[in-house]
Amino acid sequence: QQAIAPSIGNGTAENPYQISSLENLHWISLYDGNWSLHYIQTADIDASSTSGWDGGSGWEPIGDYIGLHFSGSYNGNGHRITGLYINRDSNHQGLFAYILDGTISNLVLTDLNITGSENTGGIAGIIGRAGISNCYCTGTINGYDYVGGLAGDIDQSIINNCFSTCNIQGNDYIGGLFGESTYSTLNNCYNSGKIVASGDYVGGITGSHYFGSAIINCYNSDTVSGKYRV
Repeated sequence: QQAIAPSIGNGTAENPYQISSLENLHWISLYDGNWSLHYIQTADIDASSTSGWDGGSGWEPIGDYIGLHFSGSYNGNGHRITGLYINRDSNHQGLFAYILDGTISNLVLTDLNITGSENTGGIAGIIGRAGISNCYCTGTINGYDYVGGLAGDIDQSIINNCFSTCNIQGNDYIGGLFGESTYSTLNNCYNSGKIVASGDYVGGITGSHYFGSAIINCYNSDTVSGKYRV
């Protein structure tokens, strides 16, 4: 797989890098110096070839949980990223590994096929102190604990006008949108994907939702199965 730097933009908020290809997207993931910059997507991106990347492990998420996190902004601009594939027996899996103090907007992820361990989601494994708006995910997401259609775990974040139709499967803390939510607010969001948990704490919107969190004008429209439903 190739990594090609965008030819337009300089990564500032006023002049974000323009992302028009999978090669551009891969360039963001490879270099931690890119993880505090600003991006806007300018074309639909076919990511189905990621199923053959890294010996079948697929996409390597943007932003490291242990080191630097993604703290910039990514505006999907309503364009799609289709067919993103991940099959990694490790934590913090998604398009992003860990978003902290970042902003994600207008992001459309379709036909996802993601398998991870703890903290696995479509947009990110973990989202902290972030703003997420006008985003949605479709496809299949499998993990162990803390698994959701949008992210495995959110903390101190605001989520507006987002939804998931992903079929979700995991063990504990499994939700249609988020496996766990703390100190966060969800506005005008919904899930319409099937949720199956083999363990505890499973819900249509979040598997666990507490510590000053709020769910406002949100709903789930598909089946939820697990030992302890919320």
